[in-house]
Formats: sequence, structure tokens, C-alpha cells
Amino acid sequence: MMKNAEKNPVKKRVRRSPEMIVNLIFEAERKGNTAEICRREGLSPNLFYRWKARFREAGINELKQMKRGRKAGTPVDQEKAELRIENERLKSTVCDQAVELLLLKKSVHSAYMDR
Repeated sequence: MMKNAEKNPVKKRVRRSPEMIVNLIFEAERKGNTAEICRREGLSPNLFYRWKARFREAGINELKQMKRGRKAGTPVDQEKAELRIENERLKSTVCDQAVELLLLKKSVHSAYMDR
């Protein structure tokens, strides 16, 4: 009996270079069978057609400028960066206060022991 993972293996994402994308587009044009290429490469047909449209509009330069992952300037990323800065500032403050408290305890302890 086959396990569930063997029936539906999890496919890893593959980042294709613009040159690889162009080769796939040309292969689809030559063979005339886009569905076969999408199945073989594990691509969504919608993604393939988006690539094809961009290539037709502006050539390989448009494919080179395609978004790779989340944009760096999104509000979520800016908020995360601000929170990281604030977190580091607070950590530094807590560390400074811990050192001051330790020094005060030592000075009080030494003053008490001197009596």
C-alpha cells in the first residue's frame, strides 16, 4: 500500500532564470503544446501565459525585472523594520538597567558589609 506522501509528492519551488523562461516559451511555440510543458515543468498555465505576455510586450528585459517574492517597500515590511529597531532599542535599555541594578546591589551590599 502506498503512503499518502508517495501518492502526492510535495514539489519544491524552482526559480527559473529569464533565459530558462524564454526557452520554455520558444519550446511551447515549436511544439504547440503548452499544457504538456506546464505539466512537465510543474507550472500553472496562468503563470506560463503571464510570462509569455510579458515576453511579447517587452522581451527578455521585462522578464528580468519581474517581481521575485514580496516587494521590499510594502507597508508590512516597513512596519516589521520599525518594530525590529524598537525591539533592539528596548533590549538595550533593559540591558543598561540590569547593569545599573547590579552595580547598585553591589554598592549597597558592600556598604552594609563595611559596618
